[in-house]
Amino acid sequence: MLREIVLALTFASATSVGSWRDNGLTVHTQEGDVVGTFASPAVRRFLGIPFGVAKRWETPHLPPLRQKPFKALDFGDSCPQALTPANLEVLKLIGVDDTVVPESEDCLSVNVWAPSIQRKQKAAVMLWVYGGAFQFGTSNIGVYDGQHIVRDNDDVLVVSFNYRLNIFGFPSAPQLVSKTSSQNFGLLDLNAAVQWIYDNIEAFGGDPERITLFGQSAGAAVIDAYTFAYPNDTRVKGVIEMSGNLAIDITGVSSTNNTTILDSSAWNQVADAVGCGTATNAAQLACMKAIPFKTLENALITTNTAFFTAADGIIIFADSSARAAAGNFLHIPLLAGTVAHEGDIFVIVTQELIGFSVPVLAELFAVLSTLIEFTCLAGKTASDHLKAGIPIGGTNTKPCSQKILRVLTSWTENRFQATFRAHG
Repeated sequence: MLREIVLALTFASATSVGSWRDNGLTVHTQEGDVVGTFASPAVRRFLGIPFGVAKRWETPHLPPLRQKPFKALDFGDSCPQALTPANLEVLKLIGVDDTVVPESEDCLSVNVWAPSIQRKQKAAVMLWVYGGAFQFGTSNIGVYDGQHIVRDNDDVLVVSFNYRLNIFGFPSAPQLVSKTSSQNFGLLDLNAAVQWIYDNIEAFGGDPERITLFGQSAGAAVIDAYTFAYPNDTRVKGVIEMSGNLAIDITGVSSTNNTTILDSSAWNQVADAVGCGTATNAAQLACMKAIPFKTLENALITTNTAFFTAADGIIIFADSSARAAAGNFLHIPLLAGTVAHEGDIFVIVTQELIGFSVPVLAELFAVLSTLIEFTCLAGKTASDHLKAGIPIGGTNTKPCSQKILRVLTSWTENRFQATFRAHG
């Protein structure tokens, strides 16, 4: 009750002096004022604004009210990363060499890029969800700078945020299995970010009724998961899924009634590595909660373990394919797509790590990986949306079997022709 009274009083105070203060650089949010800066003459920038607070392996909640303005001048800490040799190789190949960013478990923050000119009509909102195979990723990467989109489109406002990853965001811990609460904390972080944006974005010049989620790779999979987790959501009005889909990233195994049978092998490997043992009891969980985050982070690297979404029957479902076919997901417009050579980067990473390759097999694997793990899944998602009468864009919905047969035939013919030409 006290929070609601304070909110009402601070809102009344803010509206009495107008919503556009200090050239739009001071903005009132429900937790208090935030002060940004100009990224360019056309773009205002607000970085590192807390949208949630969460202890380790707990659901996020709203941050406390602030008595002083929050200086939104720098990115917030990134969530703990699992930078294994393979993940570092991926980052190197995509041109992200600077992997040294401040980290902490207090990492739930949003960044806002908004037009610098006060508009009569509120701007559409695009919320970016980064990828990183659920193991690494942060909003603090140069290629994710939202100012360029806003600069070139003055009717758009861009938001990015941090969400928990790897064992911190998707632990698959037996002790956390529940019939009422999910341990897919990274997805819960997205939901909390959406709510914060819905509640506050109008103060930045955005339209809370025109929020679109867009993401790439694991970010797209998180978005896809969101549409199943919250099928009755009224806040998000569109999704853009680039090179990613939920279907390849569920590790929890469930029966037809969605009773969770959890694969806790990765959890126990890390627990054993940090001295908490493999007995999946309350003492093990208490031990894991007490381990410094850097120690857990290092154990992720030494054990080479990976953590993904786990089917819990609450917000991640083992029968998501059946739910998709039945149209049991959020009915909003979808733009889905892939690029021509999705699988190439994974082949290159594997070759670099093992130190050799068989070119013919590597090429075939790259082609089939692109088709089966990306193109076909995007087409299936689009097809399910079409069947449900939902507008889609950007994806071929032809049956996957036809695509695989066509690619194999074409690849075989071209491979033999190329061999003969190369030989002579």
